[in-house]
Amino acid sequence: MRRRIATWSVLGFAFWGQQFLPCAHVGATPRPRAAGEAVACRVMEAHTSDRNGITIVIFHQRDSADAVRLSEMIHALDGKSVRFEKADAKPHSATLFRLKSCFGRGLLLFPASSAQIAAGDEFELQVPAK
Repeated sequence: MRRRIATWSVLGFAFWGQQFLPCAHVGATPRPRAAGEAVACRVMEAHTSDRNGITIVIFHQRDSADAVRLSEMIHALDGKSVRFEKADAKPHSATLFRLKSCFGRGLLLFPASSAQIAAGDEFELQVPAK
């Protein structure tokens, strides 16, 4: 995919004098993100244990363009504390784990009382500033 985009970019520049990049999502314009911002994620599964008061969430990136970035983040922060925000923009703390058997998937573990989350929900996973 990267080779195809690079080829289109070079061809567009050579023939039209400006860069031409095919849009992966029609109508979507992904904004550039700097370090210290967040990666948009989508919940694949969410399970809450009432007995233990814990919620676990299996998630992946919302936008395919963030796949590599999220994968690198999961590797770097495996077992560490992270923050995430749902649509309510309220920050929540969780522990992030890498799912070794699933490329590009992460697992969040947090107190059930801190946030309600279900499959299909979207959230922003905080990227630490370097």
